[in-house]
Formats: sequence, C-alpha cells, structure tokens
Amino acid sequence: MAAGTSRLLTAHVDGRLVGWLHLRREPSALTGHWGSVHHVQSDTGFSRRGIGAALMNEAQRIAREEMGLRQLHLAARGS
Repeated sequence: MAAGTSRLLTAHVDGRLVGWLHLRREPSALTGHWGSVHHVQSDTGFSRRGIGAALMNEAQRIAREEMGLRQLHLAARGS
C-alpha cells in the first residue's frame, strides 16, 4: 500500500485488533480526487462500541487532511 493512494486503518482495544478498513484513492486522472472505503469490518465481540464509527471518522480525516480527497464513496452489502 502506498501512503498517497491507499491506507489500511486498524482499531485496537487493549492491544487486540478489533476492526479495520481499507481507504483507496481512485486511480483514474478524472476521478483521482475521489476515495473509496472498502471492507469496513469489526470483531462481532465488540459490537455497539463505536468501532466502525471511529474507523469511518478517522478515514474521513485522513482522506481530507492527508490524501487531499474531496469525496468518499462507500459500497455496502446487506447481511
């Protein structure tokens, strides 16, 4: 993963990995100001503790402040 085009964010509780997501810049010159959020996942044992929300908030901050992105896209699937 290259810092300018892709980031892996992780969440930990007491040293244990409890969630992660992948943030990626779109490769096209036309859509290079867009980012996509992929594979937001958290440990089911930590449900309802705000892990996903914290990851998404950090992804938004990194996208804007560190990667210079103007839009984020998220695809979701049903359970």
